[in-house]
Amino acid sequence: MRFLFLYILFFLPYITYAELLFECEVLECEIPQSQSQYKFSFKFKNVSSNSIRILSVKSSCSCTVATPEENIYKPNESGEIKGIFNIGNRQGLQEQEIIVHTDSVSQSLIKLKLKINLLDDYEINPRLLYWERATESVSKEVTLVIRNPEWVLSNIKYDKNKFTVNVVRNKDKYVIIVKPVSPEIAIRDLLKISLENKSHETKTFALHALVK
Repeated sequence: MRFLFLYILFFLPYITYAELLFECEVLECEIPQSQSQYKFSFKFKNVSSNSIRILSVKSSCSCTVATPEENIYKPNESGEIKGIFNIGNRQGLQEQEIIVHTDSVSQSLIKLKLKINLLDDYEINPRLLYWERATESVSKEVTLVIRNPEWVLSNIKYDKNKFTVNVVRNKDKYVIIVKPVSPEIAIRDLLKISLENKSHETKTFALHALVK
């Protein structure tokens, strides 16, 4: 009993002292790698009965800068830690750690994390269309997504004696509908899909189509 009293006397004040409660400590998102920056925010609330001072906010990389709106937060007061992630020439999944130091005895260090998946400017799926010979001639679809607004689908070159091609657009998404002219014979073709930007630069990639 005496030990329990001493435990409450000496340790309980440190457990209940002060705390910032974050809505989310790990922020995950997907953005185009052509985007120059990504702005983020970690929202929180002081759920303790004491004021809390944020002493510093540091990130694991100089490409990420984060700062709190204020330095001191009173009980029940809400706030945000806002930041900017500079993309540069980075690709793929990026993980950035943000360390928040406070004057709270029970919560002197808070670890926040950014998980940012940088997506390619464009994506096409599938890259191969296949039909079995002597079966019913059916249309197959290819989805082209262009995430960089600087680029648009400009042209598709293919052999019109072998396939028919139609395109349906919905904002940054194109559905390319391909159908063999005749499924009775073995044929193959290379559909050349070209993108063009405002400076009239082009990007071309291939879509394989075959009846076998």
